[in-house]
Amino acid sequence: MKLAWIIFGSVLSLLAVFAFWQQNGIRNENISSDAPQNYAVEVFSEESKNNGKDVTSPENTLIENSGENAPAYTGTLPSTILPDSIVAYGLKLMGTPYLPAGITHNGFDCSGFIYHVFKKYGVDLPHSSALLAAEGESIDLNQVEKGDLLIFTGTTVTNRTPGHVGVVITGPGQPIEFVHASSVGGVKVSKVAGTGYEKRFLQARRVL
Repeated sequence: MKLAWIIFGSVLSLLAVFAFWQQNGIRNENISSDAPQNYAVEVFSEESKNNGKDVTSPENTLIENSGENAPAYTGTLPSTILPDSIVAYGLKLMGTPYLPAGITHNGFDCSGFIYHVFKKYGVDLPHSSALLAAEGESIDLNQVEKGDLLIFTGTTVTNRTPGHVGVVITGPGQPIEFVHASSVGGVKVSKVAGTGYEKRFLQARRVL
């Protein structure tokens, strides 16, 4: 009888481990897209290579070392790689839970996520969707590039005031996708066209 209980307990433990693994996999799975993007960031453009940039310098390994335990960045990145670095770091945070007013790895709200990611690279932005809607310069949606901000309404589409924000992760000519902290699913990637975000879109801002 004791052996049966031991076997039963072992089976329950294995099922619990499998359920946790599956849930974690779903939280961090790749996004669905009509044109799936490759998010492996090419840090150095041909131009920067031709300028003799040392690819082993600390400045150029920030993307690889931008996890939770990485030291805070206190320098200045060249403008050519700053957007890629911000996008790469934001994507590393996928799966982090949503937390109202959160600005740390314990959890983020939408503007707290933007505040945290940009702050890491020395760019000070406010922790407020409404204030972010006044940062930088306004640009057309079809002109957005990596690192630009997308401002949306809250979940009530008819209330045309800023209530949500994300950062663009795709380049010109690609279907627009952005990483953001959502109250449904935490930090994740979404696209604009053909989704509720298309109706909620208010404006795009260039802050870099």
